[in-house]
Amino acid sequence: MARIKNEYGLTPQQEMFCQYVVDAYGVETRGILVAAYRKAYNCKTDAKASTHYSSASQLMNNPKIAQRLEQLRQERATLATISRERIISDDVRILELDPLLLWIEDEQTHQWRMRYLHEIPKDIRRLLKFTRNGRRLIPDVDKDAAKKRLIEVLGYASAKDLNITAGSNIVGEIRIGFDEDK
Repeated sequence: MARIKNEYGLTPQQEMFCQYVVDAYGVETRGILVAAYRKAYNCKTDAKASTHYSSASQLMNNPKIAQRLEQLRQERATLATISRERIISDDVRILELDPLLLWIEDEQTHQWRMRYLHEIPKDIRRLLKFTRNGRRLIPDVDKDAAKKRLIEVLGYASAKDLNITAGSNIVGEIRIGFDEDK
């Protein structure tokens, strides 16, 4: 009986192997391949890693696997970019948001009152943080949290100087994205 294959021509185990390889973190390729192979094929971890590495290497030589891995990596890169851009966009909108949009002058009393939730436009409601005051939800514009997220996403909170020491007295420095010394 023929094994069922997906639209990419891969068996379920091969597809899972690809997913695990792309989702893996680390720099040691051998360890990533062994772990992905063991998860996808439900292997016992007491078997020799070299055996699983050999099998994983054979899978990596399969053109369909290589093509699928490239496709998954591109999808992940696109999603990461969209997520980062969305965070930046939302936080910039929060910082530019006028808190007076949450208030309205009552037509009858001519007194200012906080808008009811249904009176706040949906795209603005999505940016707000809500706190409960008894039975009422109070909208809040959390600009400090938006600033903090923006600083982190844009990398301004990163250490400017990183000292790297290898097992000897050699010390190196990495400077990324800062032009203060010009």
